Amino acid sequence: MIHPTCLEVLATVQSAFTREIVPRLTDVDGRSTAATIEHLLRHIALRIEHEGQILTTDIARLTGLLAKAVAWRDANGTGAASLRAVLEAEARASGSYRNLGRAAERNRKVS
Repeated sequence: MIHPTCLEVLATVQSAFTREIVPRLTDVDGRSTAATIEHLLRHIALRIEHEGQILTTDIARLTGLLAKAVAWRDANGTGAASLRAVLEAEARASGSYRNLGRAAERNRKVS
């Protein structure tokens, strides 16, 4: 069984769109919309290449910020149990892929 990468699937969609759909468009609005779609497909392809690192960097930054918030709340006696629980859960989950769903769930717990 063949398992194409996201980039390969996207390249196939992009190629089919450019080869099959765009030539059939005759009005300016349709061609303009097609150009926008082609631009967005290129943007997504570039974003896929870097998304994992962007998320990893962002999560590391936010984890550091949460640790500082815990320390500040502890020092001011305002309680940091919910923040500490999030950091502990994050530490237990290290090694698993941190997707947007997990990040959103973590944000809901802190709120």
